[in-house]
Amino acid sequence: MYITIKQMFFLIFALLVLLVGIGYVEVAVLLNQVTKSSQRREEAVSFAREINGLERKFLEIRLLEKIALTEKNTVIPKNFRATLSEVTKQIETLQGKPLIADVTKKVNHLSQLLSQYETTFNRLTQLKVEQRLNVTRFISNWQVLNSGTLISNETSLLHSLFNLIRFQQEYFDSHRETSYGALRMVHNIFSRKYTQTSVDNERLESAIKTYIVLLEKDYLLEHQIRELKAEFDQISIQLITIFSEISAKAEEISQQELKNEASLQRTLIQIFLVSIGFGMILFIYLMLVVGRKIVTPLKQMSQVVLDVKAGNMETRFHSNDQSEIVNLGLTMNEMLDIIDENKQKLEEQVEARTAELKATKEKAEFASRAKSQFLANMSHEIRTPLNSIVGFSQILLNQVPQFSLSSDFITYLKNIETSGENLSELINNILEFSKIEAGKMDLSHESFNLKLLVQGIFHVNKASTIEKKIQFNYEWDPKLPEYIQSDRTKLNQILMNLVSNAIKFTPEGNKVQLIVSRETGGTSQKAGEKEWIVFQVKDEGIGIPENQLQSIFEPFEQADSSTTRVFGGTGLGLSIVKKMVDLLNGHIEVKSVKEIDNLDQNKSFSGSIFIVRIPLIEAEEEANTERIQWKNVHFSANNIVLVIEDNPMNQDMIRAMFKELRLEVHIASNGKMGIASTLALQGKGTPPDLILMDMHMPGMDGLETTRQIQLQPGCENIPIVALSADAFLEQQQLAHESGIVDYLTKPLQMKKMLPLLSKYLETEAEFSGTLQNTSLPPLPDALKERILKEFKVLSEIPYFMTSQIHDQIQILIQLSTGYASSYLLYLEKIQDAVSSRNPEKVEKLIQEALEKGDRFIFSDYNLKK
Repeated sequence: MYITIKQMFFLIFALLVLLVGIGYVEVAVLLNQVTKSSQRREEAVSFAREINGLERKFLEIRLLEKIALTEKNTVIPKNFRATLSEVTKQIETLQGKPLIADVTKKVNHLSQLLSQYETTFNRLTQLKVEQRLNVTRFISNWQVLNSGTLISNETSLLHSLFNLIRFQQEYFDSHRETSYGALRMVHNIFSRKYTQTSVDNERLESAIKTYIVLLEKDYLLEHQIRELKAEFDQISIQLITIFSEISAKAEEISQQELKNEASLQRTLIQIFLVSIGFGMILFIYLMLVVGRKIVTPLKQMSQVVLDVKAGNMETRFHSNDQSEIVNLGLTMNEMLDIIDENKQKLEEQVEARTAELKATKEKAEFASRAKSQFLANMSHEIRTPLNSIVGFSQILLNQVPQFSLSSDFITYLKNIETSGENLSELINNILEFSKIEAGKMDLSHESFNLKLLVQGIFHVNKASTIEKKIQFNYEWDPKLPEYIQSDRTKLNQILMNLVSNAIKFTPEGNKVQLIVSRETGGTSQKAGEKEWIVFQVKDEGIGIPENQLQSIFEPFEQADSSTTRVFGGTGLGLSIVKKMVDLLNGHIEVKSVKEIDNLDQNKSFSGSIFIVRIPLIEAEEEANTERIQWKNVHFSANNIVLVIEDNPMNQDMIRAMFKELRLEVHIASNGKMGIASTLALQGKGTPPDLILMDMHMPGMDGLETTRQIQLQPGCENIPIVALSADAFLEQQQLAHESGIVDYLTKPLQMKKMLPLLSKYLETEAEFSGTLQNTSLPPLPDALKERILKEFKVLSEIPYFMTSQIHDQIQILIQLSTGYASSYLLYLEKIQDAVSSRNPEKVEKLIQEALEKGDRFIFSDYNLKK
């Protein structure tokens, strides 16, 4: 009988479990002690903080007490008593806490002293009131004495009255014993002189007698007040001393518990090291067992396998030991005996498995096609209603100058348009991710103005930062060229995603920065140096834990599962950004801080920095690509446009949109009606100049309708443009193959549709860009005055307050938009100067705008450039 490998492993495992169990119990006990010690230390720190707060409150009480005793004010005593009552209640709360005996006694003593303090204050206040009342009576009596003496017209009394006034004033100024005795003596002289005169005035005589009574009472009250003040000061000194002793005791407890924690931690480390030692011993023993019981027989079996591979079918396994591995080797001997018999059966099994794998592959391909179809359907179903939302919002925004609408109403319209574009962006992210995953993402290298792209991203996101009360600015490295060669669309998507994320995760009052700079660095592929464009998006947001910095670039991943519930999003954005950066031969990294510091204030410090580097390829200046505005478009009245669209809401939106363009449009609700409308218009001699074709319609879809129209005589040359919610490249290729000349993706955006319409329709006047737009009205005089006032406000804002400068610029842009004004050019240049940190240029441009005013010259590009 022998011990099997299984039994030996169970024995070693049992020893390990026993070791771990003992260590776990010891660690649990120590951790419990550490926790309790930490709790006691935190309680001591909290208690010390409360005592310090009470001490500060008591100093505030002393200040109120001084004011209450020196000023005739009824509010100060109330505040004194309210503050004292608050401190007393807090001390009563401390009495209910489980403190050590010494501290408890001191807290109780503190409560008693505060009670004595309040009683003494009340008595002192009472004596002060009595003293003031006595002084009031004294003054009233003195007035009687003074007037009676003056009326008597006795020279000796008048001279004595003068001395009485002088010594009386000295006494009330100092309240000294000597001044009191002198005043008594002068009063007695005055009284004797009165008796020596022939004046008979009962009122004056009564005033002389009352004078000394009131004076003695004042003297007595003053002595009592001084005694109480001395007692008051003694109580205050005791209170401050006890506060200090309690605070020192709490600090002592905190330090002691801190030492206990350190001692317990050292014990934990010792247990850990001992556990590692025992574990290593068991591990070495296990390796010896493995070597003798497993490795040696396996080597022999391996040699047998090599011999069989070499063609020696006579070789066999031999061993005198007894174990499961040895039994396995003996079994292998038996297996070799029947290999020849099972060879044919094995080949049959291989063929069956091959067929099974082929079927599995077909299922996987079918699932991939189903996923693509599902995404296409979902894109269509979401974009169809979204088309109406974005289209109608564009129409309403275009009609804003025709009506006197409130700024809130315009903001709501812009919010609707922005929300629709955001939803469209979300759909694009999903489709982009699908295309990237399928390896169908292509690059489009073009020359473009990088600085304008960065400024555009800044202006697009500035509104949301103002609404959220976030500071947002960008910095441009003057060493960078304005024009570069890259994929403009993908770079814009990368930066928009990072900036919008930074704004979304940054709380109110914090800051977001976009920094663009030039960097020179060596490459790992070959010798030499490579130029990079570096984009840094810095925020003061919620931060990302260090252990999750890489997972955020995985699909559907966010740093915290609660992030989706709080901030929204699919978790696809950063994954797409990462893949697009890779496509641009660049790389992306993220640095983040997420921690809570400062125990007293419990403030949190966090933030993230996303750094994107792409190769710098300088390019020549791009062609003029000024944006066309639909207010400047003048199509010929002879144009006829046929729109084949099955959705009634989209039909209404298209009618309204083409009405704004002053174009006649015919609507057909399905493919058959579209064919019929085309033939009817051709029969009248006015075939459509352009057909906009919806791709997804019931019955006959857009592709089939296009084929049928082009088969009709005389219709083969009518340009047909796809109007679809399907944004997949494969669908666009199918559309072009069926005869579609261009492709518009829903939701419709005028900035994309206007150039396309101008391509196929007749126009009466050439398009003009925003700078040459002479059809805009001039600025009204009242608005000019308002703009000049706002420019003066801008000139008074200090340069370092960049957030307020940007906010003021946005106000001026809103006032100037929609008019033929040079102020917009000044404002754009001022924004660039602020972002480039050039305060002299900012001041110069503002002064120039104030001096020149609205002298708009369309051919003057010096300011623009």
